[in-house]
Amino acid sequence: MIKEPTIERNNPLWELATEYLSHLQFERRLSNNTLYAYNHDLKKYINFMYNELQLMSIDSIQSAHIEKFVNELSDTLKMENKEGIKKSSSIHRLFSTIRGFHQYLCQLRITKNDPSQLLVPPRLTRSIPTTLLVEEVNQIIQSIDLNKFSSLARILQFFAARRPETTAAIRRRRGLKKIKDGNKKRTGPMKALQIAALGMIAQQHKTEVVANNLANMNTTGYQRRRTEFSDLLYIVAERKPSASSRAGETVPGGMVSGQGVQVASIYRIIEQGSLRATENTLDLAIQGEGYFQVLLPNGDTAYTRDGTFQLNGQGQVVTHDGFAVQPGINVPVEAIDVTINSSGEVLAILAGEDEPDNVGTIQIATFPNQGGLEALGDNLFRETAASGPANVNNPSQAGFGSLLQGFVEASNVNPIDEIAALIAAQRAYEMNSKVIQTADQMMGPSR
Repeated sequence: MIKEPTIERNNPLWELATEYLSHLQFERRLSNNTLYAYNHDLKKYINFMYNELQLMSIDSIQSAHIEKFVNELSDTLKMENKEGIKKSSSIHRLFSTIRGFHQYLCQLRITKNDPSQLLVPPRLTRSIPTTLLVEEVNQIIQSIDLNKFSSLARILQFFAARRPETTAAIRRRRGLKKIKDGNKKRTGPMKALQIAALGMIAQQHKTEVVANNLANMNTTGYQRRRTEFSDLLYIVAERKPSASSRAGETVPGGMVSGQGVQVASIYRIIEQGSLRATENTLDLAIQGEGYFQVLLPNGDTAYTRDGTFQLNGQGQVVTHDGFAVQPGINVPVEAIDVTINSSGEVLAILAGEDEPDNVGTIQIATFPNQGGLEALGDNLFRETAASGPANVNNPSQAGFGSLLQGFVEASNVNPIDEIAALIAAQRAYEMNSKVIQTADQMMGPSR
């Protein structure tokens, strides 16, 4: 039995439903009564999927779940003695709400599939035909209790007493009115609102990326990010043949309508940053391809271009966060000087000795796709399926960079380029905002 809808807080399904209701209110401009009906139906639907079927994501909803919901709703209305027109219209309206909700999510690419598409909408049954003769109305009146339904009897007699030519004239006038009002149902400004809103959201993402680049312009080993966009699906319109034109339906140039823009990717620019000299003996910079290997507390290996290393209490080479550099390098306590050559060999000169001792070799790793590494923060990256497996070798080998002691790699952020990108994003944001204002004026009442 379908219970009265109660929505819990932080319900992920209801958040999507709220977004759909906002779309209906601000873009389709439905009346308050219609919005109330949509809201009530969606609450029933979301409450059943989330609480009864324990479905936590919109992608987990299947056609069988929707069919089960509709069937249980039908049983509930039957228990409440809601038969005939009232029962069938309630189910038909709710099914239309569900289908519109899933089609909206597919249009925005929030979900890939529409589970309601495979279902057949319920038929809207009627207790009486749309047109009645006077004799049929009299038969209905004789079969009902006039003491209880006297108003209904008067209404039936009124409509049945109309002359056929009068009814036909009314239908003709209604048809003409639909033709005259047809241009008022154009969807151009409505689409313009949504397309411009998507453009503003895209420029907002670009601004956030630029802000992050500028914030990390002095971060050691940071590689700037870049935002790429892609257009959404296109609606293909075919020109219909008419009596006044013998042209075919195929238009040489095509008739397509775009639906907006989306963020395709935010990727790193794999480019060598400038080298900055330091006073630290253990500071290292990689000239060329490669990442230092770092052992995390959980046993995983992370990778970084940040070569600001130091020694811990046991003489082990570690990062500024205390993570051990791999393979482990231990410098003897009695060492008076440490030298690291371009091949990664760590040479320590001990007290009382003239020749340095080799205490280990720092190795670096390369990847088939460096842009596929997952950023963990703290200048660390993690291997992923997109990056491919790590290839570890000594520095200065073929395909591997060399090490430079006493230097660190600065970020590859160019402040001038970032400010120019910020200005371009601001201008694009303002133009999309102007489109929204223009579309709102087009939908407003004419003066």
